[in-house]
Amino acid sequence: MKWSPKWTAVTGLSLIALVNLIVLIGVAYNRSGEPESRLRLTERELSVPRPWAFQKENSGLSLKLLWRVRDEESEGRAYYFGFVSVGGRATWLDGAKLKELGIEPPSSTATEAQKRRYDKLGAKEVFLALEFDGPTYRAVLERTRETAQRSQNEEAAGKAQWRAKWLRHEESESSRLFVIDAGLDAANLRAKYPDRTRYSIVRGRVHPPTTRYGKGEWGRVEGLAIDSVNVPLEFRPVFEGLTSRGYYPSAESPAGPKFEAAVAFGKRLEPSLTGATRKP
Repeated sequence: MKWSPKWTAVTGLSLIALVNLIVLIGVAYNRSGEPESRLRLTERELSVPRPWAFQKENSGLSLKLLWRVRDEESEGRAYYFGFVSVGGRATWLDGAKLKELGIEPPSSTATEAQKRRYDKLGAKEVFLALEFDGPTYRAVLERTRETAQRSQNEEAAGKAQWRAKWLRHEESESSRLFVIDAGLDAANLRAKYPDRTRYSIVRGRVHPPTTRYGKGEWGRVEGLAIDSVNVPLEFRPVFEGLTSRGYYPSAESPAGPKFEAAVAFGKRLEPSLTGATRKP
């Protein structure tokens, strides 16, 4: 059967309409009923997109979730910097947790061929626990203070200045949203973290550690399944004129938060913006 250009166009448009309909149904289902969890975040955890050449022609606006992973081993380094939203090694993602997630690290007697096969394993889809402004952030903040104080007493001026900047950044700029745990069952993970205003359960990916160069102790969180939040038209004025904060420590302490936003995680564990207010 030879399709005419007309039927080809009609079929293509029908497929596009069907896909959009499926997406809209999924969004509506995710937002129906009571949210699975709800967090109140600021620009420390939600990044406004940086301006670009064609921004005025872009009718959509989305905010990026700024999440972190704690790496306790690296925090004590002189110039350690914890990046956001790019994944990272997690000291809680140890051998016991990997086995719980169905990832069996090679034994001490594994052959080189077995290790190579293990190193080729890809990321695994799991459920992740997000903690906002909880014990993990407070522990990181306390350790940063201790390291800054030690730097003033023992280390060179350059290191001490960097640590002082990093402390200011940690106190008032850095994200307080941490990935702290992973599991294969969302209900079990929720049972461990029942506070729905402090913990959100989301879908994401973890990657087993590599055995190369002896780096086989901890796995890494690779990312969230969805790490952005669309802004409905009614909340667009809240974010007009705002620019994203820098990720690196600055010499001056920033002003307070410019906005506060309510982010709900619905039945499909996907985030949506349900409220936003501009701060003076």
